[in-house]
Amino acid sequence: MAPLPLPLPLPATRHPPKPHEAPRGPASASLHAALVSLSQHCGAGGGGALRDAFALVSRAERDACPADAAVVGPEVYASLLQCCVAAGCLCAGRQVHAAAVKRGPYYCRHTYIGTKLAVFYARCGALADAERVFDALPVKNAFAWAAVIGLWSRAGLHGKVLAGYAAMLEAGVPADNFVVPNVLKACAGLGLLGSGRAVHGYAWKAGVEECVYVMSSLVDFYGKCGEVDYAREVFDAMPERTVVSWNSMLMGYIHNGRIDEAAELFYEMRVEGLLPTRVSVLSFLCASADLEALDGGRQGHAVAVSSGLEMDLILGSSMINFYCKVGLVEAAEVIFEQMVERDVVTWNLMISGYLQDGLIDKAFSTCHRMLESGLKFDCVTLASIIMACVKSYRIEVGGAAHAYAVRNNLESDKTVSCGLIELYAT
Repeated sequence: MAPLPLPLPLPATRHPPKPHEAPRGPASASLHAALVSLSQHCGAGGGGALRDAFALVSRAERDACPADAAVVGPEVYASLLQCCVAAGCLCAGRQVHAAAVKRGPYYCRHTYIGTKLAVFYARCGALADAERVFDALPVKNAFAWAAVIGLWSRAGLHGKVLAGYAAMLEAGVPADNFVVPNVLKACAGLGLLGSGRAVHGYAWKAGVEECVYVMSSLVDFYGKCGEVDYAREVFDAMPERTVVSWNSMLMGYIHNGRIDEAAELFYEMRVEGLLPTRVSVLSFLCASADLEALDGGRQGHAVAVSSGLEMDLILGSSMINFYCKVGLVEAAEVIFEQMVERDVVTWNLMISGYLQDGLIDKAFSTCHRMLESGLKFDCVTLASIIMACVKSYRIEVGGAAHAYAVRNNLESDKTVSCGLIELYAT
């Protein structure tokens, strides 16, 4: 969004009366209510509503007489910031911040405005600005802590999340159901099982353990830390489950190689009318391929089709990889031919699948098709071609592959070099 052309004017007097010295009148309440209403229309594509909000405050500032300067008080600036949050407009929020600074220390250091600024910068992903505003707050309430801890969590700063959580509790501010999931995510990211269990205990004592978001985070935490049975205990104890809860449990099984239980959960989800996420399906297919779990991978394929997932490069390649690893090259071939777009990885998987099944001629034919499609061989492709030449005693073709490697600076790759040594040694 372009910068808003309506800068907030300075107050009519150099030192406007503070809001607590003049009670908020009908004009201030009406302005605040209008901004709250406009904030609900400042989402995606809501640039007009944001401009209306700025115009409203600008007009109120311009028309106010000195005695009514408190009409545009801290709560109005906070409401205008909420409009900027809803619109996700960083430049507009910075205008509000600058206007608050110009009005004097009472406004720029006001806890309510400061908290809204911290939330605004955090929601916009402006890490340095959010931290600077947060550090300047004279009193840090639960909303401010939740905003910066959430920002650190999204940025993957797990250490800062845990340090912030400890400082929050030390300051006497209780962690709520917005903070606890981020702290559990940090514990999982750092592999701190003991710390995560302590957070679980805190959630129970604080009375937020039964919140669906907290319980879903506990399922995810225990699954990532290898405690799948604990994850299942929490999952089974949930009074209600969301798609996130189901997928967290599913990923716990997958990441810990418990494919049979993941397949059962896949079935339970379908009975409940829920669909796994795209990431879950891809992870399930990958794990099924690694463990050569035929039934599990087939179920993952069925779920992908029934869920209407697009057969793009990633999903198609995952299915080809699975079917090739379990020896069903014909099924992989069907997926390969259905794909509208193919990259080097997709071609390499199909070529490798043919080689594993002993279909040397099909592997060579696929290599020719790959070049005809406009793609070049990489180290993986060349290593596969050279290995096919070794198995079929086609030294001449292997020599051509060697020449291709030299022309394209691929001969230094270890796999290619070892393949060439084996080729010429036969």
